[in-house]
Amino acid sequence: MIVPLAIVVALGAIFAGAWLLLFSPKTGTGGKKAGDANKEGNSGGKTDAKTSGAQQQKKGSQKVDMKLLQAKAKKAAAVLEKTIDHPLFLGALKGVNNPIESVAVSPDSQKIAVASSERVLRVYRLKGPAEEAMKGPIDFDRLTMPGSDYPALLDFTTDSSSLAVVSEGEQRLVMFDLGKPPKLSFHSKDALHKGNVKWIVASKGSFIVTCSEGKDTEVKFWSYRGDLLGTYDTKQIQNFFLSVSPLDARFVAVAAWSAGVKMMEVGAKSGMFQKPEKAMDLPTKGGVNSVCLSGDHSRAVCLCKDGTVGVFRTDVRYQVNEDPKKVAEYREEEENFKDAHVMYYVGEGSERVLVCHGRNAKLVTVDGWKTVSTFMDMHSSSMRSLAVAPDGTFFVTGGGDAKVRLWKIPAAN
Repeated sequence: MIVPLAIVVALGAIFAGAWLLLFSPKTGTGGKKAGDANKEGNSGGKTDAKTSGAQQQKKGSQKVDMKLLQAKAKKAAAVLEKTIDHPLFLGALKGVNNPIESVAVSPDSQKIAVASSERVLRVYRLKGPAEEAMKGPIDFDRLTMPGSDYPALLDFTTDSSSLAVVSEGEQRLVMFDLGKPPKLSFHSKDALHKGNVKWIVASKGSFIVTCSEGKDTEVKFWSYRGDLLGTYDTKQIQNFFLSVSPLDARFVAVAAWSAGVKMMEVGAKSGMFQKPEKAMDLPTKGGVNSVCLSGDHSRAVCLCKDGTVGVFRTDVRYQVNEDPKKVAEYREEEENFKDAHVMYYVGEGSERVLVCHGRNAKLVTVDGWKTVSTFMDMHSSSMRSLAVAPDGTFFVTGGGDAKVRLWKIPAAN
């Protein structure tokens, strides 16, 4: 028993020594001696000052690290911009650093308005055709939203001299005069709709068209001074897309959850507003994701939930109850576009449409539904807005990646 007891005593001594070594004042991890404490007490807080200085130095290094990360992210974005090798990519507009909410092109195709998740809007001025203008610097004006709200939707007026904006929080109408200098000209007191406004069109006629989402199925018409001119309720459970005749705002069509597209006449041939009246219904078997009207009033294209594409002849005598004629039906076979909710006619004719879904878009012929050009992975996140230039030469996309990009539309054969 003597040997084991000696071993136990030796082990105890080793552990005791280790404990003293670990928790002695020299290591700085255990309790302090009274003398050491007094020395610190008489030092006027030098140790605390050193600790505070170290913390400040650490915070400073973190700030430097954040700046470094932001610089690297900006550099990476610039590299990504340069690596877009699509033959129809024209370039990107500079100066926006927040996710894009809405983009619009003026009726003369010479101005581009951009709204992002900040109070400042930007109106870019092209000097000539977009393809040539994007080779040089693009000047822009800054407009500041009233109050603390930021813009959700925007569009130009028909003469390109003003900008109509829907505020995100209050859902009110805000108008800007684009003179020199630009200035706020109107701010409505009340919300435009019961729900959030999802579409605003001000550039097709001498009035504004708005449409909400959710259970609010009303389409409303406003003057440029915010006066309510008329209302039309589609009563189709939920509106999915709004289309307005691109040249004169004569007709308005709404794609909705339930079958059929309601098409109303709201604009006279002069472009002036008149009371909305039912023009015709475009019959479909099920709900419709998107609809677009041609500039010459001769065609309407419907993209249905089940992937079918219906082409209708709309230049009929609807005044005497002549129904629109379905002239063709196709199937959207590409997975990237079966659920597309955005579709626009390109140019003044009725030959081609631009279809958009997610990060992708494609230009197709109405006759035969043949793909002319594809635009894949246009942004690093989903597109949040798309606008086609009225002259039919380019379109603009804005994404959650804070990028505004221009794309050329190839000329029709």
